[in-house]
Amino acid sequence: TLEENLVTTTRVVLPWVARRFKEKQIIWVAMLVTGAMLTVYPWASSAWLMGLFSIVLGLFLGSVQPMVMSALHQVTPHERQGQALGLRLMTINVSSVSMPLIFGAASAALGSGPVFWIMAASVTLGSRLARKLSSLYLGVSRRAVPSSDAVKILDGVPSLVDRVDVFEQLQVLGRDCSFFDQQV
Repeated sequence: TLEENLVTTTRVVLPWVARRFKEKQIIWVAMLVTGAMLTVYPWASSAWLMGLFSIVLGLFLGSVQPMVMSALHQVTPHERQGQALGLRLMTINVSSVSMPLIFGAASAALGSGPVFWIMAASVTLGSRLARKLSSLYLGVSRRAVPSSDAVKILDGVPSLVDRVDVFEQLQVLGRDCSFFDQQV
């Protein structure tokens, strides 16, 4: 299907992109493209055009997830990474429930166009902050995961399927995964 082909293409292209660009650049560009797509989305005159905009949004937002995970691991002390990941997951789940309610109510009051434009403005303004992140952590060069860290990561992963996913995420981030070849 189209979705499977896009996911495969993203997984093939993302390691190349991650090696050539800094995380802050990828996050920044994805936020700008997201802002642009949200700006023009209300003017989409056909389902095909909406589908195209949705594909572009999905590709760029999907490319950011590994970068956000890497950034989260870089700025969080090792002993608090579980808490940080839990907070991230909780925030995603709460927003998955609350955002449709909030935006639905706003759309009922204002119409759908202004809601898209408010989100576009928020994401675009947020992209300015993403550019400044380099002073905090994103300028740090990527380093290989030492074997002891790899063991700790794998020990916390319950199943083989999840271990393969961790392996793929670390490869996308340019981590040294030679230890995982024996474990996965």
